[in-house]
Amino acid sequence: MSALSLSAEPAPCPAPASAGYLSSPRRLTTPADAPLSVSRLEAPATLVRVACFAVQADADPGILPRVLGLFAKRSLVPVRLTGHRSVREGCVPGGSLNDGDELAIDLQVAGLDAAETDYLARCLRQIPGVVSVLTAEKARAD
Repeated sequence: MSALSLSAEPAPCPAPASAGYLSSPRRLTTPADAPLSVSRLEAPATLVRVACFAVQADADPGILPRVLGLFAKRSLVPVRLTGHRSVREGCVPGGSLNDGDELAIDLQVAGLDAAETDYLARCLRQIPGVVSVLTAEKARAD
């Protein structure tokens, strides 16, 4: 027979280390033959360059399609696109529908190099009604 015994009584809890019952500190170790974690087995992620465009323009109904059309003609789909309309600083909305309003458009496009980013920014600046275009870049794990 084995030395294993089954009893209805629970086993006593070990005494806490702060009570002085452990004479030496214990260090948890992993056996050398333990499998590696999944994160260590995965290949490192490659970084993809993301070009960011911040466009400020007059609040005109044709601005957004013109801005997006510039990217669509090159078969580029933005990773992120946000836009909002607001009252331009220092302006009070007047008699016309969009007087004093501006449109802020933020686009992020992955995979563009610096020359393509600069070229697209120059093209955006030539669109009638665009007030300013700022560019930045960041890296994202793919």
